[in-house]
Amino acid sequence: MPMPAPGEPAPAFRCEANDGHPLHSDSLAGRFTTLCFFGSAGVAAMAEMLAAILSNGAAFNGVDHQFVGISIDPDDDTLDRVPGPAPGRRMLWDFDQKVSTAFGAAESDGTEAGENEDEGVTFQPLTVLLDAGLRVISVHKIDDPASHPAALLQFLQALPQSGQPRPALPQAPVLLVPMVFELEMCRRLIAHFDQIGGQPSGILEDEGEQTVLTIDPMRKQRQDAVVQDDTLRQAAQVRIRRRLIPEIRKAFQFEVTRMERSVVARYGAGDFQAMHRDNNARGTAHRQFAITIPLNAESYKGGLLRFPEYGPQFYPIPTGCALVHSCAMLHEVTPVTEGVRYAYIPVLYDDAAAGIRQANTPALAAGVPADRREMVTPSSVDE
Repeated sequence: MPMPAPGEPAPAFRCEANDGHPLHSDSLAGRFTTLCFFGSAGVAAMAEMLAAILSNGAAFNGVDHQFVGISIDPDDDTLDRVPGPAPGRRMLWDFDQKVSTAFGAAESDGTEAGENEDEGVTFQPLTVLLDAGLRVISVHKIDDPASHPAALLQFLQALPQSGQPRPALPQAPVLLVPMVFELEMCRRLIAHFDQIGGQPSGILEDEGEQTVLTIDPMRKQRQDAVVQDDTLRQAAQVRIRRRLIPEIRKAFQFEVTRMERSVVARYGAGDFQAMHRDNNARGTAHRQFAITIPLNAESYKGGLLRFPEYGPQFYPIPTGCALVHSCAMLHEVTPVTEGVRYAYIPVLYDDAAAGIRQANTPALAAGVPADRREMVTPSSVDE
């Protein structure tokens, strides 16, 4: 199996540990986790690498970070070749290589598996870093066990510390998911906007029995561009399908099957959007969840989301991260005070809502664009 990519949920697993108890991957949530697929401590270089990594106990205190080693060699158990359990440290017995295969470290050729590729299995040692939400942050091949500990520990030192548990503050029921778009994807979407240019973004609202598009600078100022490049649009959809939809399913128990409005929005200095809901017209009644993915959060000031029904808090979003909220929630985008804000802003819904959209399409007034550039799940359509 291929290695999971950064931003994707880690494969779930259950595996026996060297403390005599099974470990379920859900128990790793709430802190950073380093999964080390070292293969066998019978390989001297791997044993030395493990010792070097674990000699820095401060890096794996069990509160902010934990280390989980994965062995595929039964002799590591019978010969007691790996360090014993300790706070922030456990070892797993993956003798059937199911966990290693799920993470792309092991690949069988279909013959009886052994300890090396001549006996039926190819093994690539890896370290995989997970965040508190059990999503993959990074995957590092262990090609040089001697230099790997220093490189790994340097990488881990740059991670933020979660700190001690603290009381929660009231906030809107929104979901913030990091690493949905990588920086290169963000740059491609900005370049696409700049290439094709944007149009003034209007407000969809009902007048009588029709949904009309109103341009009102007192309520909304921004430029929109529908993504015209099919390859780029599909690349965005694949990332949303693989990295974001599983988190929406987990947080909201909602099964996304459709996406529309593959749009990049550009807010110049002074641009804003006043308080509104995304589904209060006949032509938008099918919309269920909205996504905002800033493409250049470091390049502007202002332009923050706010949900006034749930308090005065502003919601800054890092570049490439997605904020997901119900389309029924009142929200606004505050004025950009410096620079230019680019964001990718699709809308999600399910099959039942697709029927509502179809039924309400005749209500769209002449000239109102109906963006039919949809993503349709099942997720087997991955490319």
